[in-house]
Amino acid sequence: MKFTCIALALVTVAACKGGSTGKTADLSLFAKPEPPGDLAKVKYGMTQADVKALFKDAHPTPNHSGSPSLTTESGYKNVDYRIQFYGDIDQVASVEAELLDKLDVAGQAKKLWGAPVEESAAFGPTWLSPDGAWEINIMEMGRRTEVQYKPFTPFDKTYLGDKPGLFGQLAKLHWGMSKAEITAAVPKLEPAPKNGSYIPFEAGPRGVRLTPYMDDADEKLERIEVDLPKNGEETLTKVWGAPQTGKGGGDPCKAWDSPDKATRIVLGSGGFSGARATLTPPAKAFCTLPGDAPSP
Repeated sequence: MKFTCIALALVTVAACKGGSTGKTADLSLFAKPEPPGDLAKVKYGMTQADVKALFKDAHPTPNHSGSPSLTTESGYKNVDYRIQFYGDIDQVASVEAELLDKLDVAGQAKKLWGAPVEESAAFGPTWLSPDGAWEINIMEMGRRTEVQYKPFTPFDKTYLGDKPGLFGQLAKLHWGMSKAEITAAVPKLEPAPKNGSYIPFEAGPRGVRLTPYMDDADEKLERIEVDLPKNGEETLTKVWGAPQTGKGGGDPCKAWDSPDKATRIVLGSGGFSGARATLTPPAKAFCTLPGDAPSP
């Protein structure tokens, strides 16, 4: 993993006067692996309008160029709060707390949060919050320290639902949809082409990517591959219960059926983390479970 923020202006050219005439922040502001204060209210998928509704004082960051950026009151004279947006879509890319005093935020984080998941001389150390909602990077720049929080949707019961089936954005789909119906239901989610390159749909939870596939004969939705995050199988088991064991091509396989028997979720390998789930109607699944009707 490499901590970068593509299409973001990471450096704001501004006089560092602080975020407020209020009190002075110390290391206690960064005691927890989550954004400080009201910045924690910003969630994955929020637009500029959403953020402006949340922070009535939000205004364009002064002397800033590049992707959109809003500044809001921090309540501290030595801290700036900013919300950055992607340049190509109206969606929050990160929230940032810039500390204008020389404090060892990274050193404290290593003591309180544990070892970072990555650390480099160029970008500094990076952590993941325990709930998977934030990726946190601490970059020291002279006397200034930028603590950047990239939001994600937690891969948990809220996203997955409490029963197996089409989850997250996939809950808006059903088998047999056309390509146009899929993209109408979930904008920017497009089926993989028969030939050529393809970029999977970023689903929200960190590391989760969705790839729909169409039936070659009628061009209708017949399969969805979901790249799972690290410990994805353990999370699915925690939320849905243990999968059934079946056979796929003579080998053991593990799968869940939705309560209405419309969808089968089969665990397999692949994806960035090495784990993948394949969703299909049960009749098209490569994993046969006990109780399935014999093939004709």
